[in-house]
Amino acid sequence: MTDCNTADFEKRDDVIRITDNFYSIKGPDDARFPYCNCFLLTGDETVLIDSGIGPEKIKDIDAIIHIDILILSHTHADHFWGWPLLEDRRILVPRQTPACTRDLQLLGERFMGSHDGGRYWVKLIETVCPTQALREPDECFDDGDIIRYGGADLQAIHAPGHLEDHYCFFDLKSRVLLTTDISLSSFGPVYPHEECDIALFKQSIKKIMALPYKIVCSSHKPPVVGNAEEMFLSFLQGFERHEQEVLKVCTLPRTLEEIVAASPIYKNQYDDKVVQNAFEIPMVKKNLDILIRDGRVEVSGDKYSGVSETRRY
Repeated sequence: MTDCNTADFEKRDDVIRITDNFYSIKGPDDARFPYCNCFLLTGDETVLIDSGIGPEKIKDIDAIIHIDILILSHTHADHFWGWPLLEDRRILVPRQTPACTRDLQLLGERFMGSHDGGRYWVKLIETVCPTQALREPDECFDDGDIIRYGGADLQAIHAPGHLEDHYCFFDLKSRVLLTTDISLSSFGPVYPHEECDIALFKQSIKKIMALPYKIVCSSHKPPVVGNAEEMFLSFLQGFERHEQEVLKVCTLPRTLEEIVAASPIYKNQYDDKVVQNAFEIPMVKKNLDILIRDGRVEVSGDKYSGVSETRRY
């Protein structure tokens, strides 16, 4: 990227300069779904990490600097939906990326849990973030690989739990840590699919927060300079907050359907109840499994109820 182009790029109000050749590009609407923050590296090649900033921003930025390489951190739609605009560039994806990403219906089934749910997801995506099924990548990266494009030594860190193919990245040169969907948001962790795993998610968070970072950048929050330990710990505590909210609903015996209707996780904030329930049901189930394992909830027939402290001990 020439000095002239660099200056034009840095003038944008959605660009945050992190280091000499590392930038954060803010997603619209504070990077809320269907958007995310994306990251740009400059050097011998220009590298975009994730493509969920919306098509107009991708077009504008590509016109200024020409993006050579697209790296996807994982295959949630808000992270990859802009990829068709860069279809002719070099594309890198995680080795764990499943074959269903080549078919939007199958990808929808992965996220929604059923054939009909998959059809609903495809229609939703067509409306809110139109995209195409991913093409075959030019290259796959795996845990621990060093990606040497864009002037960085970017270590790929497999961080499952949120999604099986979810990755974070750590630049060994600048010590910039990209936590992607370990988002450090006040809501806490999101684990809404069958393949999501709370224990693995916790391990992933602890692994990346132990790295010797100088700056932390997530996909849905502004960059944090310096020690982000309190934010990591608060994010981890989100698991316990979710457990407690599910436990509260079980004060009286309730069926799974009644618990989900009470919406202990998402607080009925979504107008689209099909999508809300598709996310809420797996997260409620995962928390119920933990509460049952720990003797804090018991099951009688089809109803779940909390176990008092006196009965537990």
